[in-house]
Amino acid sequence: MSRVGKGLWSALPVWAVVAIALVAVGAAGAQRNNKVISASGLVVGARSLDVDERLPAAAVTFGRPASAGSDLEIGVANCWVKWGGGIATLFHSAAQPNAGCKPATDFVLKLATVTSAGWRTPRGLQIGDTLTRLRQLYPAARSDKPCFNSAPGEYPGGWWGLVRGRDPAGGAGGQACVLAAAVVNNRVTAFRVASLY
Repeated sequence: MSRVGKGLWSALPVWAVVAIALVAVGAAGAQRNNKVISASGLVVGARSLDVDERLPAAAVTFGRPASAGSDLEIGVANCWVKWGGGIATLFHSAAQPNAGCKPATDFVLKLATVTSAGWRTPRGLQIGDTLTRLRQLYPAARSDKPCFNSAPGEYPGGWWGLVRGRDPAGGAGGQACVLAAAVVNNRVTAFRVASLY
């Protein structure tokens, strides 16, 4: 057996050094491609964006927005931002109801929707998985309880509530969706995470 390098590495056969290098490269690639959506927010590689974080943190995590727009709704400014990779976010600002969609404002993340392949939940449910797989991983998930509204026909299979939390507004049953999966033709096509506050 041939040996390489000096010190610790010299004690290892070449095939072991190559195997270690391949594992390290694979782990780095997996971390870069790691896209997880959970009840607390989004993780992309080593970066995360938690629900209720401010708009500048999203720019650090996702880069430059693909598009942005704002509107006013009963004293709350909404900032809709789309990012590359099928990520759409909604930020709110009650403190600055007339503010534009600018990083210098106090907009905080209230809702995020992801639609591109590669996103998964902590339990392993992925975009493209079947409704059967959703029910296996989240047996308590239901589509008959109100979760999120969508444009007519956008998600005909409805939003399946994967994680629910106490609704501070006292909604139906005292529970509100925190993490949900949209289903179309018995396939998961999107995930959504929302802040309850």
